[in-house]
Amino acid sequence: MLGKYEYPVTCVIIGVTGFEPATSWSQTTRSTKLSYTPHSNAHALTCTIFVRIQFFATAHGVIKFTRLYDRLSFRSYDLPRRRYDATLKVGFNCGPVGCFVLAPFCRMFKHERLNLLLFIVLVVLQLFGLVGLVTRFQVSYLPIMLVFFFWGGISTTLYLHRYLTHRGFEMPAWLKFFFANGSAVMLAGDPVMWVGDHRYHHLKSDTEEDIHSPVHGFPYAHMMWLIRKPPEFRERSKRYAADVSKIWYCRLWEHSWLYVLPHLAVATTLYLTLGMAGMLWCLYVPMLVIYNVTWSVNSICHMRQFGYRSFDTSDQSRNNFWIGVIGFGEGYHNNHHAQPRCAAHGLRWWEFDLTRYFIWTLEKCGLAWKVVWPAKEAKDSDAVSTEGAGLLLASAKAKNSI
Repeated sequence: MLGKYEYPVTCVIIGVTGFEPATSWSQTTRSTKLSYTPHSNAHALTCTIFVRIQFFATAHGVIKFTRLYDRLSFRSYDLPRRRYDATLKVGFNCGPVGCFVLAPFCRMFKHERLNLLLFIVLVVLQLFGLVGLVTRFQVSYLPIMLVFFFWGGISTTLYLHRYLTHRGFEMPAWLKFFFANGSAVMLAGDPVMWVGDHRYHHLKSDTEEDIHSPVHGFPYAHMMWLIRKPPEFRERSKRYAADVSKIWYCRLWEHSWLYVLPHLAVATTLYLTLGMAGMLWCLYVPMLVIYNVTWSVNSICHMRQFGYRSFDTSDQSRNNFWIGVIGFGEGYHNNHHAQPRCAAHGLRWWEFDLTRYFIWTLEKCGLAWKVVWPAKEAKDSDAVSTEGAGLLLASAKAKNSI
């Protein structure tokens, strides 16, 4: 029921084909959401404009409002003392290929301060990789480059994700430390934050509380969430990774100046032995690939236009074959959301999952045990409890397992 001095106002939504409107009311807020549905015509061009307005009326019935003018710009008129919140999302779809490419007024992050230092670091690291691609390549770089690509990639997928986050298997302490250092050399992210963010992602997948979902726009899902992360998310991630913070080197790597030491040591060694070109090709080109493939799992593998679904999960996760091949099996994301603890993401014979095969090899060699292999019949929903996704098997009471 609306309050005595609060009045409903019609919100106009402009769009062209392919919509399923759904509205919801609260006492003082009207929120209008649209969900995209693919058009039956594979060659149709679909343009969308999403407008989300939150408002309060004054005692005199005067409201704050926004108008959408040409060139997709907002002009705001502030009348007495109340607040509004508006979200504009612009997207396109051209047949089966398309994505949301612009979300300049993302409600969740628009007021968050940009972490300028981290932004510069991420851009510089990728620029190093791009510069490396245009420098002279020597065949002698190839084996070293492949070693670092494999070490960094498998350390991210096997150690940070399938072991440390989901506890899909166990392995000896020295092997854990080896893979942990591989992730640090690639600057994949300190383990405590990486695990905490991902566990929370499973709880809130593709909702407004999911910090790296395309519901907030492709740029945020891909990379920008890293540099505009609200402070409360960092504290929340620490709580969801309380077990990881008990590991001595993971706890040390929460300090950035300690976390970068393995990377700086490797970069310096490569520079002194192979020169600038060798360092760029052997270290930063693999990092460029690993970064963007990993980020694509968060963005592209949660977009309806790219990939297929094997399970009817409650989110928008998709399996993407090419990201699965390049990303060591991480691209079969719908399979993963259906069975989060499973050590295998590729479930069909043609879903190439390098991490799965590597874990299988470790198991045969006695270096992995308690492996959670695919269930014969997966559940149709990936509804995950707080215990299941957040604190998983190891809680704050767990002893140091590494």
